[in-house]
Amino acid sequence: MFRDTRVWFASALLTVFFWSHAAYAEDRPSPPDDMWSTTEVVVTGQYKGPALWKVTKGDGVVWIIGVLSVTTANPQFDQKRIDTILTGAQTVYLPPEAKGRVGAMFQYLSSRRLKPGQTLRDVTAPEDYARFLALSSKYGIEPARYANDTAIWAALRFRAAVSSISGYTDSDVINAILKLAKRHKVKVEHIATYKISPLLKRISRATDAEGRHCFATTLDGIEFDARTMNRLTADWATGNLAGLKAVYAGNTAPQCMEDDDLAKDFRDRSGSDTVAMIERALGNTKRSVMILPVSVLIKGDLLDRLRAKGYLVQLPVSLRQ
Repeated sequence: MFRDTRVWFASALLTVFFWSHAAYAEDRPSPPDDMWSTTEVVVTGQYKGPALWKVTKGDGVVWIIGVLSVTTANPQFDQKRIDTILTGAQTVYLPPEAKGRVGAMFQYLSSRRLKPGQTLRDVTAPEDYARFLALSSKYGIEPARYANDTAIWAALRFRAAVSSISGYTDSDVINAILKLAKRHKVKVEHIATYKISPLLKRISRATDAEGRHCFATTLDGIEFDARTMNRLTADWATGNLAGLKAVYAGNTAPQCMEDDDLAKDFRDRSGSDTVAMIERALGNTKRSVMILPVSVLIKGDLLDRLRAKGYLVQLPVSLRQ
């Protein structure tokens, strides 16, 4: 299920700032690839996922597992494929993590209240507040819990509550992969570690207009999850990337503050750090495994950067048609 709310809060900020989900379904032609091994990772049973990407340079190999940031609880997938690529691997690289005095900043943001006499209804658009009330009723959440929150803080807390009630998880897949890695005695480290305080401070300075926008887009996200989470999880588990792209195509609304300069800078930084880590892994080890958001891999910009450096990037079969 979802981890401690403070840990989820840090994870949610990384999702917004580092891995933008805009333009998921960009239609990009895949380069010809005759070197993909169809026998190295055997598909077994009904589950054909998760999809795997392969980056090579000489004898060095980095297998990349594309994962969803959130799934339904305990999704079933072909763990034998993951077990195969972990055999002989030196390191499993996890996505960037956020560190810092999250607890203190969490308390700081949660202590921020609206001006005396104001309520959440006053600082959000009427149509969005009506949606909030409808969703609160649907999920059995008391709206009064958020009455004195700023719009952004209410949005973050409300989405966490809905996700918990819905049984969504941001950790079951990663934990299953790490359990396999532990069995193979594979070292685990993060691609990069960032201070979360700049993100938290930026959110605390959000304008009223930014707050209204984030409140609205968060409700959009909750409604999108309700419509698609089961399908997304099933498509991911079966390696159906065409299905994932089709679902993502229906999620064109911008995310909270994704166009902010700080968000853009952090996304650029995380992309550069990921490319650098892949380069280091290819130069220092024969086999490594990396976990990245499947949306980033489908979009393809990061993979283009690797190709531009002369690395061979081999795509899952469903993206080579």
